[in-house]
Amino acid sequence: MFFSRVGLILGMTLLSGSVLAASGSGTATVQAFGDPTIVNDQDLHFGQISNASGSSCTISVAGAVSGGCIDPSSQAQVGQFTITSLPASVPVLLTLTGGNSGGGEVTFVAAGRAADGTTSMNLTNATQSGAFTTTALAADIVVTVFGDITVNSTLSAGVSYSATYTLDVIYQ
Repeated sequence: MFFSRVGLILGMTLLSGSVLAASGSGTATVQAFGDPTIVNDQDLHFGQISNASGSSCTISVAGAVSGGCIDPSSQAQVGQFTITSLPASVPVLLTLTGGNSGGGEVTFVAAGRAADGTTSMNLTNATQSGAFTTTALAADIVVTVFGDITVNSTLSAGVSYSATYTLDVIYQ
């Protein structure tokens, strides 16, 4: 009986709570990814186009022009961006968007091809890509820019017109 009372008292003591003897704390830290660097290595050039409204042409990923453009001075070239400072094995979303000239005389509809030596992906104008996952070695991504240009209103003869395009990179 004595042992059952001692057990009961001991059990009640344990159930009634224990006294905190000490406490410690720590800090959980995380660092956000750094911003990638986007370098415009080369602007796109279509060559020459008719000044007539409605004229259009295409430049391929290989730099060949077709449609209403000619390239008498071998000026045609695709555009190129290089994306650097990306962490290894991280998915990013890429958006390539064409635009208009300042006065709206021409419109550029961009297309692109992103590649890092292991992975490649096609890009469509103003459409966010699926996840492009960087390599385990965090290689640069090279984006080749090509697409279509259209004359919206009659152009002045001999004048150059430029439409902008942008590349956005977002961590997924």
